[in-house]
Amino acid sequence: MKKILFILVSVMMLTQGCSYHYYYGYNEAETPSPYYKDTKARKAESGKQAAFEYDRTAPDIKPPTPKRPATKYDPTDYNTFAVYGDMHTVEPPHEGESGVDLYAIWCTKEATYLVKKDAMMWNERFFQEQSATYLRDSRTGEMYQLRKVWGLPLNETYWIHGVAGEWFCRVFEFPPLKPECGFIDIVYSLAPELEQVKGATGWGRSKDVTVSVKYLQQNQPKMKYKKTVVVE
Repeated sequence: MKKILFILVSVMMLTQGCSYHYYYGYNEAETPSPYYKDTKARKAESGKQAAFEYDRTAPDIKPPTPKRPATKYDPTDYNTFAVYGDMHTVEPPHEGESGVDLYAIWCTKEATYLVKKDAMMWNERFFQEQSATYLRDSRTGEMYQLRKVWGLPLNETYWIHGVAGEWFCRVFEFPPLKPECGFIDIVYSLAPELEQVKGATGWGRSKDVTVSVKYLQQNQPKMKYKKTVVVE
């Protein structure tokens, strides 16, 4: 009995240790939402497709400002990473919101813009976006591969400098969705052998989720620019 209990506790600890989002730090809220489902719910949602209307324009979100280029880039040495700042800052999530409310989407006939909020846990934080990331039509399985992240590199770790506690957003650009695509899976893919930063916990991988396109369009106001005010 003691051996069984020890094994169960060990498995729980390992599971918790691997649950971080692949961006360092913030672990997405786990509040249940009818629009935020893991891939097991994908088939159940396939018969509930709801068409969306195209947006007229791309989001009015400024790209980051390059502060320092990468110097002899080494993915294991954070001293070699490029630095970006002057992020598009936004209001933090409100009480009661779930992880899906960290996202908004703009769907035009030219491109799809998935906007994601993140928090500055410290004045400096490093991130990485993988070119293997994609959106997937929950019903048909059609994939929409990531084109770029506005103003930021792909497959290369970089620093963001800001103010601890502020929230900011980045724009992930994909090909245009077909108008009958009502639900999408957001799939954050990682390279098979992603090198780790020395002394860091390593890169994790977030869960694939199924999200209503219309709901994410309704989240657009959440990405409105809000200047950070530092109170001393």
